[in-house]
Amino acid sequence: MNASLNARDWTNAARTASTIATDLKSQQSPAGDPEALLDPLWAKWVDAMLGVAISAQQYSLASAANQTQQAQQAGRTLAAARDQLAATFAAAQNGAAAWQAKTVQPILDSVARETASGA
Repeated sequence: MNASLNARDWTNAARTASTIATDLKSQQSPAGDPEALLDPLWAKWVDAMLGVAISAQQYSLASAANQTQQAQQAGRTLAAARDQLAATFAAAQNGAAAWQAKTVQPILDSVARETASGA
């Protein structure tokens, strides 16, 4: 998507952004991606990625239609969405160890105990 945006290939950028947005929407629900239920930082990152995809699609469509004012606004929205994506990604990375210790490690410990006891 970014390559298409940089090349000003608006049709391909809009199409790619739409595909990405559809995929990310399925990951927002726990049924689509159980990780979303377990890790709220993951869910926020997915939401931020969806924001970038939707903003990129709007920017591409406005640019393709030569709607300069709408394209400029969509470009600013896209920049803000990218900033939010970077912030949520950093938060997810920084919180990964604590999340693992709180959520994953107890499950692993329980499995290890059950395996050791022959259960």
